[in-house]
Amino acid sequence: MRATNINSSVLIAGEDRDTGETRVLLFEMRGHRTHIARTGPEALGLADLFQPALILLDIALPGLNGFEVARMLRSAPWSEEVSIVAMTGQIGATVQEECAEAGFDLCLPKPLESEIVEALASSSLRTHRMLLEQTQQLRRDHMAALTRCFRAQVEMAMTMLKLAANSTSQDAKQRRLLRVTRAHENAAKWLDRMIASRSRYGEAIDIREYRELSGALLELRKAYEAAK
Repeated sequence: MRATNINSSVLIAGEDRDTGETRVLLFEMRGHRTHIARTGPEALGLADLFQPALILLDIALPGLNGFEVARMLRSAPWSEEVSIVAMTGQIGATVQEECAEAGFDLCLPKPLESEIVEALASSSLRTHRMLLEQTQQLRRDHMAALTRCFRAQVEMAMTMLKLAANSTSQDAKQRRLLRVTRAHENAAKWLDRMIASRSRYGEAIDIREYRELSGALLELRKAYEAAK
């Protein structure tokens, strides 16, 4: 017999005992009945019994791994409206692709960011899919913001180079060249943050974008050397 409160339940599968119990407490404080599974077969059994609205599923489950469990869950008609979130310690582009193929809505690195867990616990379980989509949009917005910061530093440096070339005194020229150096350093830091963020999100580096941005840094460096 199925549970009658299937639209307000959560299943957490695979986290260590202390972390799992903390998650349970958080979700239950928000009014969601929460269950814990330690193995793949146990996760399947509990999911089939309670048909939770949200499943947090560790990829490295014993018995059946998270990919296998997700595929089996997605074969059940009741899982169509279920949000399934993968938790993994080896996130990367390949894992992201495997997660999508297995039927996960989102693949997140362990440990889960507390803000994401809090948002999932605080929201209506019926809005999880929308929330996950919003999370992905926030990540895209974050990457776009990093790119804008990078380009702003490069543009400022190029402006300072033009001003330095037209300086009426050596002191003014050196001050402007110093600002070019700082802008170049800041741009390099923004580029590093872009790469680190993509790695954190499990996204592959866009080779064309990287060549364009690193090429802009190289051109800036050449222009600076020529202006000295």
